[in-house]
Amino acid sequence: MDALVALVVITLTVSLTLAAAQQAAQAAKQARDIRQADALMRDLLVSGPRRLETTTGTTGTFTWSLQTQLTGAEQPISVCRRYVQLTSTASARHYWASTLETCPTADAT
Repeated sequence: MDALVALVVITLTVSLTLAAAQQAAQAAKQARDIRQADALMRDLLVSGPRRLETTTGTTGTFTWSLQTQLTGAEQPISVCRRYVQLTSTASARHYWASTLETCPTADAT
């Protein structure tokens, strides 16, 4: 009887350890996805195309869109809202960020 109890305890310990390891791996994968999304969003907001339109693209991990729109606050300078949205190709999770800045001039590319 003691051997059977010991076997049940060992089996439960192993199964719980495997479940914890699987959850840790999933959490690490999600954290990596979030870090990559954050870095790409920052890069797009800072150095993405400066046009009053929507630009789309794809990387190996994400599809993205970058939108620049007038806010209506145009005195004494024009203020634009830049909005970036990412979708992870692996997990289908959505990420977004936005910022306000002066609008691009007509000759900006």
